[in-house]
Amino acid sequence: MTLRNVGSAAGVVIGLASGASAMTVGQPFLIAEDNLSGSTLDFFDGFGPTGVNVIDVTGTITSTFGAPGLIGETLAFRSNLAAFTDEAELTVGGTVLSGLEVLEGGSPAYDFDPFRPGPGDLNIELFVEPPFIDSVNGSDPTKFDFTYTGAYSDFPPSIGVDFPGIELLLSIYLDGPLPMQTFDVIDSNTNMVTSSFDYIEGPLSISRITLGLIGGEPLPKIPLPAGMPLLLLGLCALGLARRRRATA
Repeated sequence: MTLRNVGSAAGVVIGLASGASAMTVGQPFLIAEDNLSGSTLDFFDGFGPTGVNVIDVTGTITSTFGAPGLIGETLAFRSNLAAFTDEAELTVGGTVLSGLEVLEGGSPAYDFDPFRPGPGDLNIELFVEPPFIDSVNGSDPTKFDFTYTGAYSDFPPSIGVDFPGIELLLSIYLDGPLPMQTFDVIDSNTNMVTSSFDYIEGPLSISRITLGLIGGEPLPKIPLPAGMPLLLLGLCALGLARRRRATA
């Protein structure tokens, strides 16, 4: 794990999208915007903070693309990345998947980095094996067809593959600053601070949590909120009024 220099973010409100997505996230797509809570916890070794180790978030699913039966269900995630492991737990409705791999660029993320580019402010790529029913593929008897069950019954089957695993992207959107803390290194002889490190630990101010299937059916274009066109029209009119006043 690496210590990130995040001191400049101390008083900055994070927006709804902090960077371009590094992968295509499609349907099924779950959006949780009710009963949101979460926190982060740093991992300390003998020398101080080394980077975010635990992310614990939960919310209630309020809308979906391709999985209407999950509205009102729980969406929760917790990493338990002690030292150099890559395990996590994901809850979707009544299905809890433990011991999941956290990925980075398609491989296990031994250096956990939830700040990677993506649609949200924190983005975590997961490799999961949902509950399934398997059968031998009709075209190639060395391969299998996997149909998912439980909370994943709306997910498309995996046909003609070796393993039932699928890749998901969990994105966390923040509407407040990251919980910044400062760790001081103190000289035991002089009792003076010799250096300081900023690290992220504490409660998160969350506006939305999403979970999408990487490489799934493309998401439809999301229309503007009902009042947005009127707001934009009002802003344009205000700009024109100011321009006229300036030239009068």
